[in-house]
Amino acid sequence: MKTNIKFEIIKTAIVLVVFAYFSGKIIGKALYHLTN
Repeated sequence: MKTNIKFEIIKTAIVLVVFAYFSGKIIGKALYHLTN
């Protein structure tokens, strides 16, 4: 189990980065359309 903890943390971090990237793109597009 202890050997898998690091892998789980890395997997969670990757998911969070991908989620933040896509949500950031959506928010950026929304703000771009609102300001123009």
